[in-house]
Amino acid sequence: MSRIYIFPLINVVLMPGNIVGIIINDEKLLNNLSSHERKFIASLVKDEKKLELNDYGCLCEIIGMQKLSKNTFILQLKASKRVKIGKIEFDDIYPFTENYKVLEENIEDDPITKEKLLSLAQKYIPFLNYENISSLRDKDLCSLTDIIVSIMKANIKIKQQFLEEPMCLIRAQKLIELLEQILKRWPGKIIILKSFLPKPLPTTIYLT
Repeated sequence: MSRIYIFPLINVVLMPGNIVGIIINDEKLLNNLSSHERKFIASLVKDEKKLELNDYGCLCEIIGMQKLSKNTFILQLKASKRVKIGKIEFDDIYPFTENYKVLEENIEDDPITKEKLLSLAQKYIPFLNYENISSLRDKDLCSLTDIIVSIMKANIKIKQQFLEEPMCLIRAQKLIELLEQILKRWPGKIIILKSFLPKPLPTTIYLT
């Protein structure tokens, strides 16, 4: 397997299907991320001082790029599949791996679980109005679960746990349990969002 670079994320977990924008101030980092057919792995940083990364991440692809200034670029990224990362090595300060496994999952569709998940999510996230719920109802259970995890307010470690769970039916059931606990504990707690897409990631600067 050829070398693929890993993009360390701080306080952000990308789920399959996410499309986000990031600003990069490092041309070498940009070249690294673009070297594997514009594909790389995004992984949450567990320890910033040691640059220790999680073993699970998301395979991403650069789908758009714009140069803002001499060394500043804005990238549009699309996350696609869960991956299990093997040995992580470093090229100077840039992490990469030559050993990773794409976690393919069986697409499951459980109408009862889907409706329960949609109902709970709508109570917790008011932006999920009738029109949005209708469009989400056409999604398979795996995609639906990942979308809700992406847009809901939750501890970053909890979101990482959902990323690491390979079985989408188990993910959906765990998400239902989590939403039920939240609504039971804080029945008045709601989130108002303006879009399904996560906010652009903060500027990432690598100092060399």
